[in-house]
Amino acid sequence: MDKESPLSAELLRKWLEGSANQEEREKIATWASDSEAKEKELISSKMVYMATLVHEYNTEGQMKQTRRRRILLWSVSIAAMFVAVFSLFIMFPSNRENLRLSAINITVPVGQMSQLMLSDSTHVWLNSNSSLNVIEGNKGERTVELKGEGYFEVAKDPNHPFIVRCGNRIVKVLGTAFRLSSYSQDRFSLKLYSGSVEMTDMLTNYACRLVPDEQIEYVNGHYMKTNGEAVDKIDWINGTYSFTDVCLETIMRKVGEYYGVSIRFQDSLIKQLRCTCSFHSGNGLENILDLICRAYDNRIRYSINEEKTTVTIHY
Repeated sequence: MDKESPLSAELLRKWLEGSANQEEREKIATWASDSEAKEKELISSKMVYMATLVHEYNTEGQMKQTRRRRILLWSVSIAAMFVAVFSLFIMFPSNRENLRLSAINITVPVGQMSQLMLSDSTHVWLNSNSSLNVIEGNKGERTVELKGEGYFEVAKDPNHPFIVRCGNRIVKVLGTAFRLSSYSQDRFSLKLYSGSVEMTDMLTNYACRLVPDEQIEYVNGHYMKTNGEAVDKIDWINGTYSFTDVCLETIMRKVGEYYGVSIRFQDSLIKQLRCTCSFHSGNGLENILDLICRAYDNRIRYSINEEKTTVTIHY
């Protein structure tokens, strides 16, 4: 696409909705990289689109509040919307002749999310409290280091494998879409949506290959592979966390990761309580905890320590 040509309405619509393919996203990136004014124009369009979405979410939330055991929390905070757009908006024009990665370091603070396009046209969404260290490609590879959680749509290039390092674990792909979570050595999961990936644990010599819809998790010192679309959702890249009939332990683990707090349960039975809920990432921690407790008619409660680092769920 010529940088001087205006964006077509159809191309802009697909980019705003997140339905643009790899080639179309590259066209957007090339166009926006031409000037600061074009980048600001694109960001302004995104803000207007997000404002529309927030209005729709509020309307939907009000309609569903009466449904039993469902929590619908939608943020109408202009500040939160501003952060969602401006927390990180990095795009590099595509260069098909050289897919070596430009070395950059990205850190996403607690309570924020970011999206970016790497210099090889790989699209990355980073969740709260995550960091990505992009190492300049060498020896025919594109290598990054991830701490936290990210969703990747990797630009396909058979001659330059894409490598994600998470401590002692290595995930190798060519061109694919996957979600990777590695907040610590004991908290690791990998879900594949398209293509194929290979994961190797250098410490235990464990290795596996995933096909679409498969997920592998590190649970209680062992790897466990599961299959099925219901295993995982990536709503968080749009600012939403959704759970359908999920145990409270899983929901609270995600809340803890997003807000950077430790979660404790007074009784192990509380962990097994089931819940269907959805909340927006712009909502505050205590607001989310309040409404989760209300879903159980306040039969469970929570407390936060003085340092605001630990949340305890109790009767």
